[in-house]
Amino acid sequence: MNSPLKQVIHVENDEKSLNWRWYPQVKQDMEGITVCSMEYEVPQLIHDKVLPSNVQVGEILVKSPYDEKYIRIGEYEKTIMQDKIYYVEEVARLLGASKVESSIKITDIKKRNWDAEIGAMKVDLGEIDAKMRKEDESRLSQELIITSNYSNAKVPTIDDYKKAESYALAHNLLYDSGVKNLLETRNPSENNLLTDRTIHLNLSSELESNLDIAFKLNVLQGVFNLNTSFNMKERYSKTVVLELKYVFAMP
Repeated sequence: MNSPLKQVIHVENDEKSLNWRWYPQVKQDMEGITVCSMEYEVPQLIHDKVLPSNVQVGEILVKSPYDEKYIRIGEYEKTIMQDKIYYVEEVARLLGASKVESSIKITDIKKRNWDAEIGAMKVDLGEIDAKMRKEDESRLSQELIITSNYSNAKVPTIDDYKKAESYALAHNLLYDSGVKNLLETRNPSENNLLTDRTIHLNLSSELESNLDIAFKLNVLQGVFNLNTSFNMKERYSKTVVLELKYVFAMP
């Protein structure tokens, strides 16, 4: 591949991946989107574990904010939440967590529609039914929420702390104030270590920013055959808060 991959990948046959920019329907820059050749680029990306196996022409894949992998757009929401829970819990485990509990709250949902006349997204500011929020919240909780207990939890050594810090850095978690605070308050160099805490992590930016880029593919409905269960004409934008409760080992 001649240039770095962008936030969204669309898979097309080789000819169209090279020539799509010259179709008359393309009237705006598709910034943030890479069109990959099924024949020449996708096999190497699958081999490198950047793309999942069995990728097909027409698929849309979105980059994870935590590592280099790309996720099928229809699986993006659940996978990102699952990964955030797992990665933050692993930081806590390295810092000596004996118990971790998680829960999910959806505090707001807005409907986003594609306006074909202006070639852009419009947000419906009307309030979404509270029943829908509760149903979605319940579904996600059943699929994602776990309680973890660790039998050998201990006060972290300097080496444990460095592992936790390196792990958080590798998975792009240091921007999150909740994760930074865990590292600060479980630093073994400090005398007064954290014993328990509840933190709230807002997942909205991880969920929304790359999906907004993918939404621009609506412009190319006449050019590409978008083979996806993701409804490209409308979608729901969610404000999702992940609550994590920690209990830590003490001396």
